[in-house]
Amino acid sequence: MSSREEFEAWVVREGVARLTEQKPDLSQGTAEFIVREIALKRDGEGYQPQRTQQHWEGWQASRAALSVELPDVGISWPDDIDEGVKYREEYRQECIKALEAAGIEVQP
Repeated sequence: MSSREEFEAWVVREGVARLTEQKPDLSQGTAEFIVREIALKRDGEGYQPQRTQQHWEGWQASRAALSVELPDVGISWPDDIDEGVKYREEYRQECIKALEAAGIEVQP
């Protein structure tokens, strides 16, 4: 899930909770529709509602401030050294992809 998808899921979760608390007769589905149509209305790369846009900018800034340095791959000593090194590098690349998908910057 991308950072934007996580953000939008958060907006929907919080929006539905607030809306159904204020209007208990409102169904979850209707509340979700309202939140998606109003709070998540897009304006290019951003959001039309100023509050949603401000939350989005804060969300992005919070993730930009976090950077993780992964350890060097190093040397492995399995029966087949070449295969061990290859596996470790593949594992490292998978870690990088997972961190970046979560919106975390990985230092080179």
